Amino acid sequence: MAMTSNDDVNSLAALHFAPLFGRAPAYQLMPEDEKQLAARSRHLRGRFLFGKDMAHAALTQWFTDEAVIKKTRLSGEFGFKELKARMVRCSLCS
Repeated sequence: MAMTSNDDVNSLAALHFAPLFGRAPAYQLMPEDEKQLAARSRHLRGRFLFGKDMAHAALTQWFTDEAVIKKTRLSGEFGFKELKARMVRCSLCS
C-alpha cells in the first residue's frame, strides 16, 4: 500500500513491488488532483486503495481526528458482511 502525499511516488512504489507481490495486491491512494488521475494510465500505477473520497488529505484528517487502524481476521463464520455490520462509523465500507 503506497500512501504518501506524492502520487508519483505512490505509482512508482506500486510498479516497483508489482513483480514481487503481483499487480493485484499493489495498491496506492487516489491522487488528490483529478488531472493526475486522468494523466496516468492503469498500467503505470497500482490499484486504488479505499475509494475516491479517501486521498491523502482525507486520510491525514482521519488520523488528526484520532482514528486508529485495526486488523480483523475474517473467516467463514465472520466475513466482511459481518464486520461491516459491526462497524459503528466506516465511510470506507459503504
